[in-house]
Amino acid sequence: MSTGKIKKDSIRTQINKIKMLKHLKQSLGNVRAACAGSGTKKSTFYDWLKKDEDYKKAVLNIYRAGEDFAIDVVLELIGDNVDELLKVQRRNNKKLNNLL
Repeated sequence: MSTGKIKKDSIRTQINKIKMLKHLKQSLGNVRAACAGSGTKKSTFYDWLKKDEDYKKAVLNIYRAGEDFAIDVVLELIGDNVDELLKVQRRNNKKLNNLL
């Protein structure tokens, strides 16, 4: 019988989530690199993403910041070629939508 209580993360899990978010930010949203850097299994990362709304929001914020950075770089590189920018944005939106 369920008591309706939400299980809280252990201190270790909280620390590991923070560590993973730090590495995800440093890797500009590259999950593989962030997992390798933080010692987190990719399956664990995706489990956290599915089960923890606050964690998911933090990850999406990192992706959005990375997207903004990427758009700035692309704009600088391509100048007036807007078609290339739109391709990058569509690709990033697909990645974000796959997380949802």
